[in-house]
Amino acid sequence: VERLRKEAEIHAGEDAKKRATAEARNQGDTLVYSAEKLLRDNAEIVTAEQKSTVEAALAGVREALTGEDGDLIKERADALSQAMQEVGNAIYTKQAEANAPGAEGADPAAAAAGGTGDTIEGEFREV
Repeated sequence: VERLRKEAEIHAGEDAKKRATAEARNQGDTLVYSAEKLLRDNAEIVTAEQKSTVEAALAGVREALTGEDGDLIKERADALSQAMQEVGNAIYTKQAEANAPGAEGADPAAAAAGGTGDTIEGEFREV
């Protein structure tokens, strides 16, 4: 038992590195899928420049996923995530612009947040 414990301590660093690499691979795979879906679902909104930026980042992540370098995978996944955020912001802005002309006074959540809702103030005490 003692021998096994010492071996586990010796290999703890290797195990941690393998775990970090596996987590980076999972994150990279998930981001690749999400980016592809984002581009596919919003093809009419995404500009050619944004699409090429995301596709370049996608290619970088895919290339990194073929290797075993967890740090490289994480670095490229972060770049892809940043590109996806920029596209997401553009999509949100365009959708907000499309909804803005007829949305005046139509948002009940905004009205409730302003204090005109059915909010009741109360007190409580612990029994």
